[in-house]
Amino acid sequence: MGVGVIEFFLSALNWFGLVLNMVGVTLAFFYGYPQPDLDDNLHLSLGEMPSDWKMPSGETYGDFKKRIAREKATHLYRSRLGLALMFFGFLFQLASVFVAK
Repeated sequence: MGVGVIEFFLSALNWFGLVLNMVGVTLAFFYGYPQPDLDDNLHLSLGEMPSDWKMPSGETYGDFKKRIAREKATHLYRSRLGLALMFFGFLFQLASVFVAK
């Protein structure tokens, strides 16, 4: 391999790591980092509402709970994906520095 090919490979590795970092940071900006649910409010109720109860928006309570659970799962997935992309981007950039030596 020529020196130019190795330099191109190292530059591409560093560039790829930087792109992964930027995508990860963007996801972390919009979705935050995964955190525990620290809700300290006291919720009192007389029991579970029937799942066919209609809310003012026209959505049933059961559908509302399913939608909220899906949104929470999507939010958690995207925030963890952002962290993983930042980690792997850092590893690619670190690898490009160590391979160069």
